Amino acid sequence: MSNGIRRPEAVRGAARGAARPGALPAVAVLTALFALPAPAWAASSADLRLGFWRWEGDFGSAQDNTLENIVAEMAFNRATSRFTVTVPWTSLDDAGNVLMTPEGPAVIGVGGPGRPPYQQDPAGSSSSGIGDILVRQDMFLMKSGRGNRPSVSFFLDYKIATADQKEGLGTGEDDWGGGLVYIQPAGKSLQILGDVAYRYTGDPDGVDFNDRLRIGFGIAILRQGAVWRLYAETVDPILDDVPVYSGLGVPIGTVEADDYRHVRLDLAYRTAKGGTVRLGVSTGLNDASEDIGFVLVLSSGSPW
Repeated sequence: MSNGIRRPEAVRGAARGAARPGALPAVAVLTALFALPAPAWAASSADLRLGFWRWEGDFGSAQDNTLENIVAEMAFNRATSRFTVTVPWTSLDDAGNVLMTPEGPAVIGVGGPGRPPYQQDPAGSSSSGIGDILVRQDMFLMKSGRGNRPSVSFFLDYKIATADQKEGLGTGEDDWGGGLVYIQPAGKSLQILGDVAYRYTGDPDGVDFNDRLRIGFGIAILRQGAVWRLYAETVDPILDDVPVYSGLGVPIGTVEADDYRHVRLDLAYRTAKGGTVRLGVSTGLNDASEDIGFVLVLSSGSPW
């Protein structure tokens, strides 16, 4: 976090950019997700993925925090698209200081244990339960081929607010976002990776969250039956200024927030029965990110 605590004030993160989520009604986004090419019921194949994600660190606070997601995911595939439904079970050691989002952990308080206006559980309490369900549609605009032709896809997603707002597991508000994914082959065993996405974030009572830009880039090394990926991401903070809490959980000021930045190394390999296993480790690049993170994904098809 940036240096310099400012006087206590209402925590209102100015939205970066255009419209708020209400500018496009929820029904329009959900309709688009199901109306785009190759809906789930027209799939030619389906993948089941089971995943475990864990982030550890203090995230700018005086106490360590651990966040976990146990995820069940179904992906319905066709030649031109993929439709995915993700259902997580989320747990947080300190729900009032860090919020779980589709982009990963987001800092909403630093210093001592805190509590946002929408959370009813005491500051510093641990919480667990079903997280926010995510529905996503990927459209493959171009597939890689001869002459190092790149792969380009567009995605649109919708976060359904199923996590318990009162326990601090979620905001209680729906979000939606979209973006582009680019994969550039560089020979037979190397790929250059990149993606950019923008999320329109719903605002719970008492807080004005930012809309968020996410940018990622990296490389993939392909070996027979295995893929190594090194990937870095940066995500805008969900609040421009986050509250600073005393050891008793009392707001004593605000401090400017940092982007969420981390780098992750993944290994995915195919099993003898045709499925895939993905193992990953990440580390944060600033105080607003994890000290270390882990990922394990078991899939009947693609691990991503």
